[in-house]
Amino acid sequence: MFKVVSNLTFWWPVKVLEPDPDRPGKLQEQEFEAEFRLIDRAETKASAEARRQIMARVSPDLDEATLKAVADELEAHDKAAVRRVLVGWRNVVDDKGNPIAFDEKTFAALYDMDRVRAAFNRAYGEAIAEDKARLGN
Repeated sequence: MFKVVSNLTFWWPVKVLEPDPDRPGKLQEQEFEAEFRLIDRAETKASAEARRQIMARVSPDLDEATLKAVADELEAHDKAAVRRVLVGWRNVVDDKGNPIAFDEKTFAALYDMDRVRAAFNRAYGEAIAEDKARLGN
């Protein structure tokens, strides 16, 4: 049976790779779970088109200030795109083991970490990929 849900949310593992402090030259993987919202095709296309329009303004003749403004706009777009699909998280703690609640401030702090930003994008991409091999078929 296929159940149609108008606003599907789901939990997905987010794997963050970072340098291992105890093993020089090695990475360690830390994991938490994110609750994502599945967005529809129209919203996905609109976001992709908005990103394409920002990128289309990049040209070799842009001065440094304009190029920085475009880069800032692109970064803001990408951050908003992740925030639109991210509903919450669990198993995120500070260095003392205290849980970090999901809110706009903590999202912004984690998103500003390149390794976490990449992990969010990778996790959502994995979740929406229609990869039957991953299902064991």
